[in-house]
Amino acid sequence: ELGRFASVELEELVAEAELLTRVDRKYLVPIRTARELLGELDAATRVLEIGGARVFAYDSVYFDTSDRLSYRLTAQRRRRRFKLRTRCYLDTGGAFLEVKTKGGRGTTVKRRLEIDPRERDRLGEEGKRFARAALAEIAIGEEVVDDLAPMLVSGYRRATLLMRGGGR
Repeated sequence: ELGRFASVELEELVAEAELLTRVDRKYLVPIRTARELLGELDAATRVLEIGGARVFAYDSVYFDTSDRLSYRLTAQRRRRRFKLRTRCYLDTGGAFLEVKTKGGRGTTVKRRLEIDPRERDRLGEEGKRFARAALAEIAIGEEVVDDLAPMLVSGYRRATLLMRGGGR
């Protein structure tokens, strides 16, 4: 289904739609429905292509406190909530520590720090400083960072589409 779309390079995708601050909407749909939706997309839609590949592998490690603070804040739909993870782009070798928080009007605000992919399952001192600063912006105390530990690992493959107007 992706073959009908023109490609877009990573640099152009980031320039047009970096999306570090955005509104997220996620849906779980059957593969048949996803294929049908792809067939309905505007022909001007482009697909990220790197080195001839259009589908990429990701690995994420999610961190939380021993009392599952991050999970509870999200489950209770608190405005001041956070998600802290490492994200490894397995096909390109990049890795980041990411802190996601909620901004005004339901936007997601993501801050990133490049890390060594071999350190994806731990927070080094630089990572802890980064996390403390990001969480301080939403009034979460720095003691939370000292209690963060890896809680969940996920891996998946995905394609990234760039829509007319800059949406992904």
